[in-house]
Amino acid sequence: MSFQQIDDIKEAFLNSDCKARTEAFLCERLQLFWDYANFENSITKLIKMDSNIGKAGLILSAKCINHSIAAYQMLLDTMQDEFWILYRQSVEVSWLIQYFYDNPGKEDEWLGTGSEYFPPRLLRKSIDENTVTKELYDRLSGFSHPKRQSIRGVVQNDGENGVIITLGNYDEQFLKGAYACLILNLDSLVKTIFNLLQRQYGFEIEKLIVDTNLINDEDIKQIIVLFKKYLELKGRMEQDDFIKLVLENINN
Repeated sequence: MSFQQIDDIKEAFLNSDCKARTEAFLCERLQLFWDYANFENSITKLIKMDSNIGKAGLILSAKCINHSIAAYQMLLDTMQDEFWILYRQSVEVSWLIQYFYDNPGKEDEWLGTGSEYFPPRLLRKSIDENTVTKELYDRLSGFSHPKRQSIRGVVQNDGENGVIITLGNYDEQFLKGAYACLILNLDSLVKTIFNLLQRQYGFEIEKLIVDTNLINDEDIKQIIVLFKKYLELKGRMEQDDFIKLVLENINN
């Protein structure tokens, strides 16, 4: 195994071709990330701030978007370990939003004088009895902690001929999976926010989307319009081959 020779880290970082190669490989797929981020920003503006669940939802949504954008930057630079660390943070935050939605009153503890920390295992158990979420969390921990599994993030080519890489480690398999995971988590966040909005405004989207003439509230009308736009966005996501592959692995 050999070590990549770099004389000037700053120069190597600034002149790395990883970002250009990543943008060329993912191409128009990258716009889907920004469309999801912008869409999430649009629907959170409708969250009511007159309750703690609204405040917690808005705070955590902002954190999730920030983590996701930071992870996106690591994706472009193919900084693999750093991507998975930030992605895991975004996942934990989206789980916490869903946990508060599923367990009304817990957000009061988080914002008040009660528990300020809800362990990931507690969140996973609430979401799916710690099944699929546990498998995902274990994989992310393997990548983000300095375990043997994480070696692949800084080594090109396995075995004795591997090269230890400082800075970006361009790998198209990594890019496919990381891109898909980033989009899927944003999609999950959007769904949770829509559920929260339905509870706050006291309506069911599936009933009102058929006949918008039944809607008198302007905010609810806007939510319905945004939901229709979300269905278009989701349709684009579901047609993406990289995302299809990740979903197949999850379902199997």
